[in-house]
Amino acid sequence: MPSLRGVFAEVKGSSNDAVYTLHMIPSPLPKDDPLKQQILTILSGFGPHFSQWFGRDLQIRLEVDAGVTTFIAVTPKGDIAAHSSVYVDPENPTVGALFNVFTGLNHRKQGLSRKLVEATCKFFDEIGGQLMVLGTGSPFAART
Repeated sequence: MPSLRGVFAEVKGSSNDAVYTLHMIPSPLPKDDPLKQQILTILSGFGPHFSQWFGRDLQIRLEVDAGVTTFIAVTPKGDIAAHSSVYVDPENPTVGALFNVFTGLNHRKQGLSRKLVEATCKFFDEIGGQLMVLGTGSPFAART
């Protein structure tokens, strides 16, 4: 179960009436932090290529102060339902990358990714961001 650090909002699902808590988690995370594995697990929903490429990169970025700030939606049971991250150079946060926007299959159509991306963009604006790029190398994400 994710710790309640960085809780910044509660939102009600658009159609399931569940109440999700939204969390903001800056890097670094301790190497033994179970939240890191929970994040990698939800994002494995992108497909088998995730753990081979993007997951390895994200794991490293989460363990060092690499300018990654993670936003997650957590279910009432404590599971991660949705995820969004932004990467910025801590020395020059004017340009960033929005990445790993994902909602678990059982939580889609609740508005969670929209809320997390809104929070990610607001955070980026607040730190002086001027240009954020969204891209995907995921064949699965590109189709859905």
